[in-house]
Amino acid sequence: MFLSKFWSWLVSLPGIWSRSLQFRTLSLTLVFAISASLISGLVMSWRLSDDLFSAKLDQVLAEGNLAANSVTALFNSTDATDETELLGVTLSAMQLAASSAPSANSLIAILRNPDQETQIVIQDFYKDQATIDAISDEIRQEIYEGAETQLWQSSSLNLAAGTVPAIVVAYPISIGPAGEYGMYMVFSLGDTQQSLNAIQNTIIIGSLITVFLLFAMMWVLLRAIVKPIRQTARIARKLSAGELDVRVQYSGETEIATLGKSFNTMAERLQERINELAELSTMQQRFVSDVSHELRTPLTTIRLAGDMIYDARGGFSPDIERSSELLHREVLRFESLLGDLLEITRFDAGAVKLDLEPIVFAKLVEETVEGVTTLAQDRETDIEVVVEGGLVEAEIDSRRVKRVLRNLLHNAIEHGESKPITVTVDSNEGAVAVAVRDRGVGLAAEHRERVFERFWRADPSRQRQTGGSGLGLAISAEDASLHGGKLEVYGEIGLGTLFVLTIPRIQGEGYLTGPIHLETQFMNDLPSAGSEEL
Repeated sequence: MFLSKFWSWLVSLPGIWSRSLQFRTLSLTLVFAISASLISGLVMSWRLSDDLFSAKLDQVLAEGNLAANSVTALFNSTDATDETELLGVTLSAMQLAASSAPSANSLIAILRNPDQETQIVIQDFYKDQATIDAISDEIRQEIYEGAETQLWQSSSLNLAAGTVPAIVVAYPISIGPAGEYGMYMVFSLGDTQQSLNAIQNTIIIGSLITVFLLFAMMWVLLRAIVKPIRQTARIARKLSAGELDVRVQYSGETEIATLGKSFNTMAERLQERINELAELSTMQQRFVSDVSHELRTPLTTIRLAGDMIYDARGGFSPDIERSSELLHREVLRFESLLGDLLEITRFDAGAVKLDLEPIVFAKLVEETVEGVTTLAQDRETDIEVVVEGGLVEAEIDSRRVKRVLRNLLHNAIEHGESKPITVTVDSNEGAVAVAVRDRGVGLAAEHRERVFERFWRADPSRQRQTGGSGLGLAISAEDASLHGGKLEVYGEIGLGTLFVLTIPRIQGEGYLTGPIHLETQFMNDLPSAGSEEL
């Protein structure tokens, strides 16, 4: 359990590192503090160790020189010639060396150099085996080879309490008829090592305390800085979600407080501006709605009078007959424009609701195509319906979807230049779709994003022949979005235009991909080389 939690925490570290400034700063602070403490501790420990060793070395060399000089003077002044007398002098020399070098703690040895032929042979003198073990063969060899000055060497001393570092100081001495010997003094560094260990422990403890205090200080400091920033970010998210009344809590006169105060001022100005825009938008929507409603009464009267004139046009002169036809057509366009304006107003006010019912999508498309057959025949345009799917029921508002299809078909007839139009119906598990493909003037790439803008036209100088208010595609896009679907367009100049309407089969569940891919469908419907269309 613990290992799994620890592993999960390790796996989440990269994400925490990328998201949390506080975690990143504390981690870097901890790494830098530990590195600095480690480096400074190692440097201080090395310098202390070197200084303590140098001081101890100077001390032991001075004591060794004093002991060696005293012993050498003793042997030079003796006139002993037999073994017994020389033994006594050697014992005196050992005692003299011990008193001259008290730091050696009587760890002194006088050892005979090998390969000598003398009349008298005096045994080796030493306190215990630990003294002999501390003397290396290398330093004995140098004494044997005739070293004339003192020699010293770092070594270790095996005591009952454990192994401690030591310094071995060696001197060549001559014991008259007994030949050449070496005097070795072993100075224990146990006390020095204990002092060094105590100092190192103090450095370690001090470094740990320093790292902890630095980490705690940084944590407190970062918390004081990051907490207001997090609060400001949280308030900003609420503001972006539409909660305009939230404000940042701050106190004092610090930079963080200034940030909070400035943020609140910005939020208040933003709220005031949004309220002003909302009021203006409401007034604009109300104005459009009121004007549209007010225009309906006189428009109805004009429509009735215009219909009477239009029906009686056969008895008029050619000029008046043509004028009655123009009046009739423009009154119809005006009436359509008012209806579209009212619909756009309802979309802007969020007052539009769907009247959903299960309908076979392919059947709905076929019925809509039949409704524009007369217009297509007048424009000498053939419409082909290809049903590859869509024979399933979908939850849709039939009135709105039919309006979208009529707008797409009228648009295709108007810009199709009397070339064939293909209507493709398809479906998958999540959605139904219909594609309306004309082969007319086409659409430039830079105009694709503006097709669904209100009152936008690719060619403002182009005269409309099938009527329309300029709001049809904008309303169609709103209807598609209201269903949880989308209306897409693709076209190329001279190759025509393709509109694809995709709607989820079940409202509220959405879909992953639509059954008709926009660009793929457009390329599949391109006319083959050598065809009449080219």
